[in-house]
Amino acid sequence: MTKTTSSVKSNIAHGSRIDRLVGATGLAAVLLVASLVGPGWVHAPADPATGAPATTLDFQGLNTLTSLVPSTAWQQAYFGWLGWAMVVLTIAVGIAASLRRDGRSGTALVLASSLGLVASLFAVKGTMSWSELIAATDTMRIGSYMLIVGYVVSMAVGIIVLVRRRAA
Repeated sequence: MTKTTSSVKSNIAHGSRIDRLVGATGLAAVLLVASLVGPGWVHAPADPATGAPATTLDFQGLNTLTSLVPSTAWQQAYFGWLGWAMVVLTIAVGIAASLRRDGRSGTALVLASSLGLVASLFAVKGTMSWSELIAATDTMRIGSYMLIVGYVVSMAVGIIVLVRRRAA
């Protein structure tokens, strides 16, 4: 255990590849958290039939919206608490994978990132059909893109850890 801990500290201190993995994990963490607290996720155009004005909804706005309109239990859970839980899980596993660089943590990171991406997809889809979801991609805003990129970067870190581990 001491050898592993000291080698991790040595790798970080001497600028080896683990530095880049820690940096990529940090970038992913910033993107994931910022996507949930900041920018808009979806643009809702004005609806003249109902008189609803055009608006851009952030993550919290989508949480509020799911309680006001017909939505799935998955959407309510995701925008209520599950989205945050997936982000926290991915960040925690990402930190472990970028520091430990073992097969289990790399695999866990790939799985956590994949699950987060799929959970987000189904939450955004909600009651829409798949064709409606595809047609609505032009309403996506920076917050949803930040989440996607954050999960993809985390997944890449996990894959790099696995490839490097198998090559060693």
